[in-house]
Amino acid sequence: MEELMSYIQQIAPLPPVLLNMITGMMREQYIPRKAFLFKEGKINDHVHFIIKGLVWCFKRWPALPGGEEREVAKWFFMDRDIIASRQSYDLQAPSRENFQALEPTFVLSTTFRELDQFTRENPAFLLHSLAISSRYSGLFYNVLDLKPALRPFERYQILLDAYPALIQRVPAKYLATAIGMHPTTISRIRAKGNFDSPR
Repeated sequence: MEELMSYIQQIAPLPPVLLNMITGMMREQYIPRKAFLFKEGKINDHVHFIIKGLVWCFKRWPALPGGEEREVAKWFFMDRDIIASRQSYDLQAPSRENFQALEPTFVLSTTFRELDQFTRENPAFLLHSLAISSRYSGLFYNVLDLKPALRPFERYQILLDAYPALIQRVPAKYLATAIGMHPTTISRIRAKGNFDSPR
């Protein structure tokens, strides 16, 4: 729980009594590699805080004529990140997103219902709730749509500059689906440490 308490206190200090109440809401889970935290087609009503691990969020796209169904990354999450699909819960609509562990992952989880009730009863937590929602509904889900006219290696460099620890950690196979680059090209760039335009 220490990781979560530290994360919360960095947004804004909370009194110990509220921190203890938050601790009481959370349930620790172990998610094996390749296991799903959430699958498309259901209403996503949980919020997860990653203690340690790596998770990708992806959508499945229909197969092109003569091709196979594609899994395309929306974003990746690692230690001290929060995973949620607030839109699915608010609209009470099935989500199209999948969240799958790429490494053995430990999370702390609660439900939106519990979190919303806690926020209503403890207005001091409202700032934290808004900060978390703003960060993860905007920044992470939109970053892969930035400057779509850029070539793949340029998008890779932008992401690497912004999130070096995360981007270097994500396996090339999954990162490739996000930026439209072949996995072997990403592996070659990483091996050489060379981010100039491929020739």
